[in-house]
Amino acid sequence: MPATEHRNFLDCVKSRKTPTYPVEIMHLLHASLHMGDISIRLNRKVRWDARKERFVDDPEADAMRHPPPNGATGRPKRRKNAPRCLGGD
Repeated sequence: MPATEHRNFLDCVKSRKTPTYPVEIMHLLHASLHMGDISIRLNRKVRWDARKERFVDDPEADAMRHPPPNGATGRPKRRKNAPRCLGGD
């Protein structure tokens, strides 16, 4: 993704124009990246139901689709008033 994509997206939010990469395309792209990441972490193949947006008969993989409900991600908490950057959290 080009470095200017974040700027393009923000500009399009203001202007209501279509961004370079439409939301639907970016959703599919990121979903496939997350599926690959989950497959690597589980060290096995996974099957995806695109209509339901869930893994097929795989509760362990499904559990990895979202962070734990308590917000624990294994990353240190961000300090209050710490600056944010576009590329991370």
